[in-house]
Parts: sequence; C-alpha cells; structure tokens
Amino acid sequence: MTGALGTKSSATSSEEATLIDGRRLLRNLEALGQIGNSAAGGRTRLAYSPQDGQARELLLAWMREAGLSVCVDPIGNIFGTLRGCDDAAAPIMVGSHIDTVVNAGHLDGCLGVLAGLETLLSLAEAGIVPRRPIVVAAFANEEGARFSPDLMGSRVFTGELALAQALAATDADGQSVTEALGRMPESRPFGTPPSLPSAYVELHIEQGPVLWSENVAIGIVEGVQGCRWLEVQVHGAANHAGTTPMAMRRDAGVAAASLVADLARRSRDQKIPLVATAGTMSIVSGSINSVPEHAVFTVDLRDPDERLLDNAENQLRFAIARAEADHGVTIEIRRMSQSSPVRFDDALVARAGALAERGGIAYRRLVSGASHDAQMLAARCPTLMLFAPSRDGISHSPAEHTDDDDIIAAANLLAGLVRDLAEADPAASSPHFKQGL
Repeated sequence: MTGALGTKSSATSSEEATLIDGRRLLRNLEALGQIGNSAAGGRTRLAYSPQDGQARELLLAWMREAGLSVCVDPIGNIFGTLRGCDDAAAPIMVGSHIDTVVNAGHLDGCLGVLAGLETLLSLAEAGIVPRRPIVVAAFANEEGARFSPDLMGSRVFTGELALAQALAATDADGQSVTEALGRMPESRPFGTPPSLPSAYVELHIEQGPVLWSENVAIGIVEGVQGCRWLEVQVHGAANHAGTTPMAMRRDAGVAAASLVADLARRSRDQKIPLVATAGTMSIVSGSINSVPEHAVFTVDLRDPDERLLDNAENQLRFAIARAEADHGVTIEIRRMSQSSPVRFDDALVARAGALAERGGIAYRRLVSGASHDAQMLAARCPTLMLFAPSRDGISHSPAEHTDDDDIIAAANLLAGLVRDLAEADPAASSPHFKQGL
C-alpha cells in the first residue's frame, strides 16, 4: 500500500518538521560512522570489539550530555531514559543497534539509535516532559557477525535467550562473550535496566530496493520474514587427485557444491518469497592435487510463512540424504539460530500511516526481508518499524546510502509517533497498546 500522495516528498512544511534537529542528527551519524572506518570508506565494528567499544563510549557520552539516565545491562545493551511525569509507567522504547558486519555502511542500525537519541534530545531541549518515560536502546550484537545467535541483546532483554547461554557463546577464535565484555570497560553493567516497554518503535534503512525504486519516502513495516541459519558439515576422505578415479572418490567439496547449487535452483523454481543463501563456504584439502576431505557451508533461509520455511529446511535435509548416497560422504546439519515470521501491531501501523499523511509524506506498507531487534520486542509489546529508502537497495556495504532529506523526514515521523505514544495516559486502556499478532 502506498500513501495517497503517490510521489516522494519530505515533511519540510509540516509540524513534524520542527520536532528534531536534522543537521545534528546527520552530524552524529557521520561522527559515529568514522569509528572503525577504513581507507576504502567502509567500517567494521563487530560486536564487543575495540571498535564497538569506541562507538559505545561515544554513544554513552552523548546520552549523558543529554541528561538521560544511562544503563548498561549484563549482555551489554545500552539504555538512555528521558524521565516522564509517571516514572512508574511502562516506557516507550525506541532504538536499534550500532554493531556492524565487516566493511559496512554508516546507517544500518545506527540510524535507529541516533534518530531515537535525537528524539529525546529535542524533547528535552523543548522542555517537554512526557507522561511516560522514553527509552532509547542500543541492543548488543544484533548482526551476529562475530557471535551467534544474531539479535543477541534483544533476545536476552526480552527473555527469549538465557543470559548464561549468551555469555557462553564463542567467536571463531574461541573467545566467549564474557571474555570480550571483560575487555570493554564501557560495557560493564551498571544502572537498572528499564522494564519491558508499553510500545517499541524502530527506524531503519530498508536494506532493499522497494522504496527507492518506487520513489517513496517512508516504509511502514507490517512484519518481518522468518529466518533460519543452518550450518552444514560434509565429511569425505582425502586422496590423490591424479590416481583416484572419479567414481571412487568421497569428495567433500563436490558434495557441498552440489548441495549449494541444488538449494539455489529449488529456491528460484518455487517462485515464492523464499530466499536461500549459502553465505560462507570452506573446503579443506591438503593441496591443489588432493581430493578435499571436509567442507562446511552456511545456509540462510527466509520467508514470511513458517510452513514454507519448514518445507525448505526439509527439502535441504532430503537433498543431504541423496548427497550422502551419491558421493559416499557423511553430512551433519545443525541450526545456528532461527526466528519466526513476525507481524507488527496493526494499530501502530495505522497510526504511523495517519501521521505520514498528515505530514505530506508518501509511504508504502511492506514486509522486512532482513531481521531486526524489533521482531524480538514484538512478542512482548506492540511494536512497529519504519523504513527510510536505501539507494539501489544496497546495504552491508560502503555504498550504502540514504538521502539526507529522507533521513530527516523519517526521523521526524519517528519523533512524532514516539511523542504521541509517550503522551498516552498510562492508566488508560488504549487500543493503540493492544498487540496485533
């Protein structure tokens, strides 16, 4: 669904345009984007790394300068709270993450955190004390690029993942989350974490091509695809490349390659929203003239329908059984993480659409193909995501870009929505706080 205006426009003439300081938001995004930056223009801030620590230190400093009550919880989530008239009321929460993948852009995750911070800064500077507290959150290890599972901080915050299990997770070098946190003074826990919010709103870049290609300024997100991460280990036998006949080989590399090719073919042929990706692959061989004895690859499956995810995983398992028979190998498969498809709150979706129309902003409803912390919060409170366009749909890349006008328009819409939610009577039974799952 697209907003009635049909053409891309910013909120420069609406009352929402005055809610935030857009230039300050852009400066803060640029400053945070310099941390972990490379000469080629990308930045790498893997969770709990020294670069992540520098970014967290800067965010904490900004929160303190804004007069927010600051907290870091035991998994490293950062919370900054603007007090409300009724501090006992469940807060409104806004946020995202500031960790990155390798060689990332400067907006993924950071836009949601810093637009949330800008919302609180602007309210405080205007002398507005909301009825409910408002919390800006930076959830730890959202990307899962170093420690699995992804969305770790929000999983722990919502109780979906036990803290002890998260702290025990290890990276490729065998370092645990506990050990990594111990090397980051700014991530040691202090303060009292906020309660589960009465509503959660997350602004993010789309990371896809829909808004940009349709020239639409805002995405109002109705839900998130389900996602499964799988690891496949193939065990064959090493042998001489010149003397071992093809029919007598137990080639782990060939078996793995056949599975990846079959996965891609089936995903294309089914003509459904399902997408499947073998994002990493490693083949172990003694030398160029040896038959590979071991291979490992990962699989990322995504679809808005849980049944289709089940079907895709089952088809992969059937293909594995065939590959074992065809290639004389043994294969193990394990789930690294999974998240079910999520539907966001219908009332919040409608409310955001009404605000966009009032501000003269073209919008479109859509489903997110990427995972986000919001899907963890959606099981605990009414939740919504807003998207800003990504140029050419590019993300997880130094080429990631969103026009300044689109950033400011999206941040203003976020600020307007958060302000309205925070002004709701904590004692009232509002339809806007009923979960639409």
